[in-house]
Amino acid sequence: MKNYLLFVTLLVFLFSGCGKDDSEPNAALRESFKGKELRLMASRESGNSEWTAKSGLSVSIGDDGLLYTLYRDEANLCGGTVDWRSENGKKKAYFKSDSAACSFNITIFNYDSEHLTGELLWEDDLQEWLMVATSDKLKGLVVDRDGNPLSGASVVVKSFHDQVGVMETDEYGYFGINAEAGGFVNLQDANNIVVYKEGYEDLSREVSPGGDYFIVLDEGESGLDEGTVYGYATDAGSGKPLEGITVSYGNGSELVYTDSQGYYELSVPTSESSVYAFGEYHEKKAVNVTIAEFTDVRVDFSLTPSGYSLRGNVLDIYDAAVPDVQVICKDKNGVIVDTYTTSSDGAFIFEHLENEVFLVSVSVAGMQFFPAHQLVPMLGADVSGVSFTGIANGTTGIAGNITSSDTGSPLEGVLIVCGGSSTFTESNGYFVMEVDGAGSMSVSLAKDGFESRYLQVPITSGQVVYITVSLTPSP
Repeated sequence: MKNYLLFVTLLVFLFSGCGKDDSEPNAALRESFKGKELRLMASRESGNSEWTAKSGLSVSIGDDGLLYTLYRDEANLCGGTVDWRSENGKKKAYFKSDSAACSFNITIFNYDSEHLTGELLWEDDLQEWLMVATSDKLKGLVVDRDGNPLSGASVVVKSFHDQVGVMETDEYGYFGINAEAGGFVNLQDANNIVVYKEGYEDLSREVSPGGDYFIVLDEGESGLDEGTVYGYATDAGSGKPLEGITVSYGNGSELVYTDSQGYYELSVPTSESSVYAFGEYHEKKAVNVTIAEFTDVRVDFSLTPSGYSLRGNVLDIYDAAVPDVQVICKDKNGVIVDTYTTSSDGAFIFEHLENEVFLVSVSVAGMQFFPAHQLVPMLGADVSGVSFTGIANGTTGIAGNITSSDTGSPLEGVLIVCGGSSTFTESNGYFVMEVDGAGSMSVSLAKDGFESRYLQVPITSGQVVYITVSLTPSP
């Protein structure tokens, strides 16, 4: 009777279909991975949510999708055949080798042509693997500090500051995109990404289109409701970059400073409508902006210097610019306010000066100047045209200062003649010129509206003789 019951039970099992082998080749899987090299990017114990970054292990699938080679640290371990199948509603890949250590089966949970996530028995442990294909596709895994996958994280792909596109991580924390994906423009130019997730600090990093990245986010405040404002701060007068300029918005609680190139980047809430910049010596300037989530907006600041400027130049007796002259500006107490070294044009400038009198002096090896220093009053305005004239040491010459006898003011445009040489006084009343000859020489001084004067001046070879003369206004 027992044998009869067993026989009936077996017939019911067979004819009910429960004994069928529900397994068939999966051509779609084979097509997706043939010719691909799959690299192990992360793994975790089966049933454990925490991913751990991995490297060194990879599987190369043959061009027909039927053979494989297993590598560790680029060394060929072994190879065999691979069979892609569908079994009982699950997708599986059977990797079979003569070496038991190189044989394994993967139950595939999720896949596309660039990655797969699956479960397998590996080195006596039931594990989940995330494998990625070596290609020009940008891909990666986003996890928290404990390795838990972060699904729904926004990955903003950029080319410098231009947005290329935005994608989200899947339930495994994986993201991946290729150049043909909709909504992505010029992915081949992508060089950085920013990852956002509510409850986690944003993370930015440099990338390349063919790279894969294991990204760990720390808990903290997210910038999901922020955009990035970036740009340069320059001086409105000179156009030179400004270092140390403060850039901020709103009440100034969040701020950044420009670097040596005048560059800055500032995260700004989308609710803000303007940003501003200012410096110790530059006036505050605000610029209206429209901030959108995940976007970068360029705002350059051209800042007006605060205070007053003092400009001038240094020339030789032939009106050629003198470079590398040290120019020193001191305040009324003799304290050095600033120094400047002339460039090829002989010009100098001091900025952000207060409304007072400054002493400006010049010096350079191998030359003497007339004047060597000048008092310059600012008088509530910028000052320009401060001039110094130099003559080479060892030159035979004459220099001096000409003033009006009744006011003591310097006289500009006085004609000075000595031997075969002549020149005119500058606006500061000074002059200097080379003289051909030595001994007692006649010097004439003439200017319209003033009585001319004639002097006998002892000229010494190789030296510059200095004179001070007053001219009397004509009656």
